[in-house]
Formats: sequence, C-alpha cells, structure tokens
Amino acid sequence: MTVDATTPAALDPVALELLRVQVLAIADEAGDTVERTSISPIVVESQDYGSVILGPTGTLVAGGGQALLHRLAATRAVRATIERYGDTIIDGDIYMANDPHNGGGLHASDVMVQRPIFVDGTLVGWGVLSAHLMDMGGMAVGSWAPHATECYQEALRLPPVRLVKAGTEVSDVWDIFRTNIRFSDAVEMDVRSLMAATYVAQRKLQVLVASKGVETYLRQIDELVATTAKEMLRRIRQLEPGVYRTTLWTEWGDEFVPLPCELTVSVDGLHFDFAGAPDQIPFFINSKPFVITALFLPLLSSLIAPDLPFNEGLIANVTLSCPEGSVVNCLPPAPSHCGHMHLGQTAAEAMNNCLRLAIMASERSEATAQLGGFDCQSSHAPNSYWGVGASGSPESWMMLDGNMIGQSASPGRDGVDYTVRPIDIPNRPSTQPIPLDVELYESWYPMLMVDRTLLPGDYGAGRWRSGGSMGYRFKPWKTEEIGGSMLGYRGRIPLPGLAGGNPGRPALFRLDRADGSVEHPAMNAYGVTIRECDTFTVEASSGGGWGDPLDRDHDMVALDVADGRLSAEQARATYGAVLADQHVDHSATNELRASLRRQRLADAAPPVTWFTDTSLAEGVSGAAHPLASGVVQRANVAFAEQSGAPLAVAPAHWTDGCPRLVEDDPDKPVVLTNYLDPITGAVLHADLTPRGWGRSFAALPDRWVNATA
Repeated sequence: MTVDATTPAALDPVALELLRVQVLAIADEAGDTVERTSISPIVVESQDYGSVILGPTGTLVAGGGQALLHRLAATRAVRATIERYGDTIIDGDIYMANDPHNGGGLHASDVMVQRPIFVDGTLVGWGVLSAHLMDMGGMAVGSWAPHATECYQEALRLPPVRLVKAGTEVSDVWDIFRTNIRFSDAVEMDVRSLMAATYVAQRKLQVLVASKGVETYLRQIDELVATTAKEMLRRIRQLEPGVYRTTLWTEWGDEFVPLPCELTVSVDGLHFDFAGAPDQIPFFINSKPFVITALFLPLLSSLIAPDLPFNEGLIANVTLSCPEGSVVNCLPPAPSHCGHMHLGQTAAEAMNNCLRLAIMASERSEATAQLGGFDCQSSHAPNSYWGVGASGSPESWMMLDGNMIGQSASPGRDGVDYTVRPIDIPNRPSTQPIPLDVELYESWYPMLMVDRTLLPGDYGAGRWRSGGSMGYRFKPWKTEEIGGSMLGYRGRIPLPGLAGGNPGRPALFRLDRADGSVEHPAMNAYGVTIRECDTFTVEASSGGGWGDPLDRDHDMVALDVADGRLSAEQARATYGAVLADQHVDHSATNELRASLRRQRLADAAPPVTWFTDTSLAEGVSGAAHPLASGVVQRANVAFAEQSGAPLAVAPAHWTDGCPRLVEDDPDKPVVLTNYLDPITGAVLHADLTPRGWGRSFAALPDRWVNATA
C-alpha cells in the first residue's frame, strides 16, 4: 500500500477520531474477554495475546491487547486465509493458523484465531484474537526446541484451516489438534477463549456498522488508514534523504550472525534492505520479512509517530527487501520458532538504528525531535520450563522475567527500568503482568522464587544511562527436578549505545548446584536440569547509553550512587565523578574528567586521516547542518560540533578524522572502538563489533555525499 501525501482528506477528522476510538474499544473489549476466559497464566497474567480488528481485505484498523507485535502479524494471517478460501468464506466461519511458513503467526505457538464479520451479507471486517499457547507439539515440551534443525520438528504446523464452518465445529481439525499437542485440555480451553473473544468482536462491530451503514463504515476505515499514512509520510519527508547503514549481530553459541541493514530515505518513504544477510541456518532463530516488519512497527511508532493511530497507515510507505532463503527470509525446512526473538528482533533493531542515524542527520523539527523514543527490544532472556506440579500432573510454563530489560537511553532522559517494548509494558512494577506475581508462580508451578531485583552496575553508561534490568533466582519446590529450554541472547554481544554512550549489560544464566559447583548454561540449550536444592539465576540484559559518560550531570551520578545503582568506585571509573559522603565534589570531578579526556587522546590510535592544516577549517563557511550527534557539516567538511575540529571531507566517513580508543579485552569476543573528538577527547561514537569486523555504521545523507567545496 503506497499513499500519496498530497491526497486530500475527504472526511471530517472528528468523525475519523470517533471511529478510531470506537473500533479500538471493540478490540479492547474482545481482549478483556480473553483475560476473563483463558486459563493459562501466560495469557491471563502476562497478557501475551493480541486483539485486532481488520478491514474486509485484512488491513489493520485497530488493535488491543498488550502484544503490539501481534497486530501487524494478524494482517498476514487473514490475507493468507482469504487467498486460501476466497469466496467460500461465509458468516459463521472461524479459522485458525499458526505456521509462519504458511500464513500463521510470529511462531508456531502464537495461534491466530480469525472470524470474518458480516453485516447484511457484506464482509465488513475480521476479528483476530491471538495468544501464545503453552504447547503446540513438536520434539520439545512447550514447543521450544533450540536443538531443532527443521521446522517439522518444532510443532504442529497449521496453514489457515476452519475450526468452525457456518457455525458448526469441524471435528476433524479439532481431533488433529488435540492429538498432536501436550496439555491438550488446557490448550484447547485457551483456543476456545480466543474463539469467544472473536464473537464479542463480531457482535460489537456489527452494532457499530449497523449504526453507520455498511458503505459509510467501509469508507471511514479506509480514510482513517489513509489519513494516518498521509501524516506519516509527511513526517518521513522531514528526514534527511540519503542512505544510512547499521550492522548488528545475533549470537548462536560461539557464532555471530551478522545482519547488515541499509535504509534509503526518499520522498517516497523508507526502504530497508538486508542484502548480504547470511543464508538460512539449521537453528530455530531464522526469521521472515512479515515477522521483522511486525517487530519494527512499534519501534517506528515510538520514534516518529507515538501520537498517530496504530494502524496499517504507519507502515504504508515503508518497504523491506530480504534475500529469499536467508536468515531474514527463510524457507522450509528452516526452523523458526524463535524467529520473532533472536534474529527478528535484532533485524528490527538494526532498522531502528538506521532510522536513528537518519534522525540525527536531519534538521530538528516537530517529527525528528521525537528521538526521545529511543526504545530497544532485541535483548531478551525468557526461558521455558517443565516439571511435575503439586497435583502430580506435568506442567509447562514460561518465565518472561528475563524480558524485563533496561530501556536504552535517549537524548534528554535516562532509559526506563523493566521495559518490554514489543509487549508494550514499560516500567510496570515487578508485581504486575510480565512478569507474574511471585505468588502466582509458586502456586501454579513447582518452583520457589528466591529473589527478584533491579540489577545494579555501570552498564549502559552515558550522559543519559540505560534503565535497569531484572535479575531473579529460583529453586525447584516440592519436586525432584525441573527441566528447561534456554531462549536467551545478548549474552556475548550486548546492545550498543549511541552518540558515545556505552554498550548495555549482557544477559547471563547461572546454575548453582547443591554441591557448590557452578555452571553457565548456553544462551540456547535444551534439557537443562535444575535439581532439588539447586538455584538458577537469570540476569536480563539492557540497552545502551546515550552520549559520553563524562558529560553526565554530577547530581545524577550522585543520585544513582545513593539509589544503589552504582558504587562510588564505579561512579569514579565510569563517570569521572568524585564523591564524598554521597555528594559530588564538583571541582575534583571537573579536574578528573579533564584528566580522563586527555588520557583518552594519549592512549588512542591515530585517525585514518589527520587534518593538521588549519586553513581547511578556516576556509569553510556557511550554515552548519547535523551529520551525527556532535558532528556537523559545513559545505563539504564534517566538524566536531563542540571543538570545531575538522573530521572528514565529503564523501568520506566522518569518523576518518577521529582518534580511535580501542578497548579489546582478549577474554571477550567483541571490541569497543571509541571515536574521539581530536581536541577535547570526548567520545562521539562508541562502536561495538565482533573482533576484526571494522566500522558497523554509516550516515550518508545526500547533501553530504554530493557536497562540494
């Protein structure tokens, strides 16, 4: 769908806003039905479900529920259903799909239940309810199989199939479903909960459409999406045209899988290209373009459109190219049960970083100033467990506490603690959904929570630091052992910072055995056994910082120390802050920071190009335009904004004139390269890459590439 920004709005905007609220209320009420009728804590308490109202052809109109990533994925499911069944779709049908390769959800455990909604014989829309089900079959309990090498091993795979035809259940499909999954009674109840919620969506939407008339309603939802797209395109056109590149990595054991992303910004919109992505691999982290787009949409919304309706208009002028048969566009038999986590979220984060580079190279405006929405999502450590519960029956559950990461920092504010962006639950106390209450864990499952806390430390340091992430420990309780599938990432290469901010905290799994020995399970492992009296620890990762840590406000450092986030020693080493009785000695701090900046320059490797001719800077005039955070362009020369030092002549990379302070710990597989202002020693960018990789980013706006003296 491509929308021309010059198309005039045909309807009263007040009427469109009223319609938006009405349809959103229907989606929310259908979602409330799921919470009231589902029996699984992951749905009821952790709220891992979606509730979506679509147009008759599958266009996203409005979404409820907490799982933002389910919303756009629902459009793909319905379009696959329409393609498969076409004119045979009738009133009273209900469809289900779960296979990412064939019109299903984000992964096989996210089941999409779809009801076509008719008024006076006309298809006016779809109600789609989706949720994570605790088992969908396959070789592993809970269907999380890090050791799977083919999609056939992962789960029961269903293309769009009828659960109900013209009001009558299709018993054959139900029999196949029940026969191929564990805990079938409980899982079936969750499916029926989704079905009941689609009925609520149908009943409420039929009343709304009848009050307006079918033609008016269909015209209004089209106009609502088109108006959103029109405004979104206007904001995109405020970004500086050009090309912006980022490479991020996801990890699998000792391997790093690179995800090179290139964004082209033009008057037509945003085009992302993953050319060069590796071929699909025999691990369960392969992804798909629709999954990546569904994950990116919440990030796009938070960056430049948090005030716009969350419908398909947001993505109307955004395109994505992914090589077929690659890790970002896998084909059967590639496994992909974690394709919405490891690779998918890292790819979405790479897209997000490209967009941030474009924003930083753009003139400040009402749209580009929204860089404060510097979210991160590609940093999770949830795990799936199974064991025998108090009733003597097998139990399977997810612990999403490892998803409670510290949000990346933004210019002007610190990151938020305990953030789960794709589930849209930022800064909820630990007693609220995602994660579950301790009492719920312990009453439902054979485990005892030892503690759950905000992790301290200087990870994600910067002028503005990242938020804090969650750490927790638990033991088996009233059972001999618990088995687990590890589903984490960011254990070896954390999320980077921006504008000179430090990388975030890596994730960690630790198993303390009753005999005193310590094990560190792999980030992705199956069948990890936690025995009675063992203690299992998870430390969630965090996003990165924003800006040079030596620029952090003195009093903010002191507050972090007083709050227990930092030790006085960490405050001195990382922030150059000298504290006495929990108060900053401002004079001593300024002196120490100046000394640390001088030492950076003394320890740094020389730049690629030295600009020793001062006449270069003196001969350049004209207005300064942003090129990166702390870097400006005048004519065809890039300058450090603070010191005025020349850094590069177009079209070279602006870091060519920066001394490079390289942190290369032989015990770590990654290298941190700090690009410095050659006069002040301030960090302009901190680039985190696997060893031997080189620069991972580039900002090439057209006015820089085509600049002349």
